[in-house]
Amino acid sequence: MKLVNGIGIVIALLIGSVFLAVVSPELGFVTGLLLLLVPGFALIKPLPRLKLGHRGFSFAVLSFVGMPATFRSLSMVNKQEEVEPALLKQDNPEAYLPSLKDKDQELWISEMADIGPERYAAELVRIDKEQELRHAEAAARREAENPLHAQSVCHNYLDEKTGAD
Repeated sequence: MKLVNGIGIVIALLIGSVFLAVVSPELGFVTGLLLLLVPGFALIKPLPRLKLGHRGFSFAVLSFVGMPATFRSLSMVNKQEEVEPALLKQDNPEAYLPSLKDKDQELWISEMADIGPERYAAELVRIDKEQELRHAEAAARREAENPLHAQSVCHNYLDEKTGAD
């Protein structure tokens, strides 16, 4: 009778973990971890209050419920993370672009070219201005560090312009 009771508990836990994973993959993942860690601990020290007094039953819950629930929920969370940006791009492109900016700069720029060409052109102008500003600041730092070098560069430039040697 204990065997049938144990199999029933394992099947009920399995069905419950599948239901939780379908409803909320994050909650299913946490439940899967609990169903992995608690029976794992019960393998070391049996927990009769939680019906995990027998190591064989604890191993069955760990291997037939805990591990599959954890891995199933983890894969569902990963799939959800892949699908959400595509749905957002399709439903609301204006909200999609800011979500990409922090994650992947190159993808953000390429998607901006597709979604908003005028914003893309403005962004390219802004990036060019930032690069010019950085180059000017670097040149000013070099000039401040070594004014004689900057002066000789200026003289060489003037000599080239006037054609003097």
